Amino acid sequence: MEQGTGIPGYRERTGMGRGSASPGLWWGGHREGQGTSISRALGGGDTGMGRGPASPGLRGADRDGEGTPDSGGADRDGQGDRRPPGSRGRTGMARRTGVPRALGGGTGYRRGEGTGSSIRFRFPSPRPQSTTLLRAALRMRRGQGKRKAEATELPGVSRRRKEEEEAMQEARRRAAPSVREFKYNKKRVRLVSQGSDLKDDARCILYWMSRDQRVQDNWAFLYAQRLALKQELPLHVCFCLVPKFLDATIRHYGFMLKGLQEVAEECAELNIPFHLLLGYAKDVLPAFVVERGVGGLVTDFCPLRLPRQWVEDVRERLPEDVPFAQVDAHNIVPCWVASPKQEYSARTIRGKIHAQLPEFLTEFPPVIRHPYAPSSPTEPIAWEACYSSLQVDRTVKEVEWATPGTAAGLAVLQSFVAERLKSFGSHRNDPNKAALSNLSPWFHFGQVSTQRAILEVQKHRAKYKESVDAFVEEAVVRRELAENFCYYNENYDSVQGAYDWAQTTLKLHAKDKRPFLYKLQELEQGTTHDPLWNAAQLQMVREGKMHGFLRMYWAKKILEWTRSPEEALQFAIYLNDRYELDGRDPNGYVGCLWSICGIHDQGWAERAIFGKIRYMNYAGCKRKFDVAQFERRYAPRTLSQ
Repeated sequence: MEQGTGIPGYRERTGMGRGSASPGLWWGGHREGQGTSISRALGGGDTGMGRGPASPGLRGADRDGEGTPDSGGADRDGQGDRRPPGSRGRTGMARRTGVPRALGGGTGYRRGEGTGSSIRFRFPSPRPQSTTLLRAALRMRRGQGKRKAEATELPGVSRRRKEEEEAMQEARRRAAPSVREFKYNKKRVRLVSQGSDLKDDARCILYWMSRDQRVQDNWAFLYAQRLALKQELPLHVCFCLVPKFLDATIRHYGFMLKGLQEVAEECAELNIPFHLLLGYAKDVLPAFVVERGVGGLVTDFCPLRLPRQWVEDVRERLPEDVPFAQVDAHNIVPCWVASPKQEYSARTIRGKIHAQLPEFLTEFPPVIRHPYAPSSPTEPIAWEACYSSLQVDRTVKEVEWATPGTAAGLAVLQSFVAERLKSFGSHRNDPNKAALSNLSPWFHFGQVSTQRAILEVQKHRAKYKESVDAFVEEAVVRRELAENFCYYNENYDSVQGAYDWAQTTLKLHAKDKRPFLYKLQELEQGTTHDPLWNAAQLQMVREGKMHGFLRMYWAKKILEWTRSPEEALQFAIYLNDRYELDGRDPNGYVGCLWSICGIHDQGWAERAIFGKIRYMNYAGCKRKFDVAQFERRYAPRTLSQ
């Protein structure tokens, strides 16, 4: 697992200085007797790269474009207010969510087989992609149970979908034959190490894959290959697997490992060795760099404390002559470019994001078969041994509706565009409707690029303008707002991270009498007095994904039914990170803080317990959708079920 921390109140200092990606900080020329500069290897000149890493709402906002608090939240009376907070009067925010010209406007797996230390989860070969999608779809259909997330069932892959996948590949080829010929935007990259010069005796380039676990549509992978092609060196990829990670369970590790096996298979077909290193990066990666003669190290970006600490730990232990670069391959507009500060709300970041989309929302070039072979064969990965060695909770079972891996994720994207996009604008806040993308698990593990999703969705703006604009608002603006918050606010999982007005109002009402008080176990088991809340909790426990609108209601009720805001936030983050497939994610932390602490929101009429925090209630939900229908679907199971 590569994502963040789910421990409320956990505060470790990264030792990283603040800063932004200012131009010219990567030396662009050649130093006498010191080898070749990375920036020169990539074309020289002003790279636009900055030294880093710098240190530093929306619960339902579609971690996968599923509806935002501001489009589906509740007002003072528990009724929905479709305007973003602060949109009243002269702000006009409800009207400024359109798409710029750049967008076209003005599992389960098959059980392991074999014995010994090797297992094959039997993923299909990634090539041809049309065959991969077909097999992924068949696996997903076979895995459907009685109560699976209805919107993600994949029909047979039609000829049209095969054509769409081929069109995606062709679009990459049209962008450039390879990344070497592509005009790579170096603002996506920043230097982590002090030095930037490649040593003359380098034997390979290494991409340390962490957050973005895919081959194609990956700016970090592409940057590493560009560097390797320029230097005519082999390219290696590694992933550091830790035996346990915060509140992650076998549900999360299983999804990740099966996706990584698909990555390993695709890398093998591209003549790029993939290595699964067991242990923390600081303990295993520096030695691997020395052993393999790595000339340059590239990694991806995550704004959360723990991944940033991993990067800093590796930087401190790397040989001084190995340059180390970081690429934001997760956001469309790189986090450090989108804004140099913590943004107050969607209103303050929206214009900055949209202004930069024409520059960054481009087609990807392909990762090609690497022409420079490694000097030694790659050791086989004992996947079964890795899976068995994990020191994680195995009682939270893997889900069947979501098949891991890029191929399956792209199939879900295509089914969303073909079947549900038309309804997204009007029905995304109705938990009984199949209108969501359901892409958040694949987005979280980096198995599908958000940028790829936007490129595909925006093709249909002429036909589904409302839906496309809403998806862009939530999958780009709201998602990158969450990244911004976690990047610049080290208290992103604590009440101390809330605005002053919110901390004050919560403190004033901390001793208010609660109508109900529940222990963590009662909440976890979904045994409260509220059948809607119980149904939402059971949906998350069973399927690893709660509907976006209900995520807001769910977290707000935890505030109402626990002893303090601090306990409410602790419980919400724990449950989210334990059961949601996309737990330990910036969107999850910001979602909990939006609901409980008013992050990215405004003050509302004061009331008991909530103070000025936005309120939601059961009656408001009944006015929005058929609550009884949802409650029946996720009713507690009896022994006979």
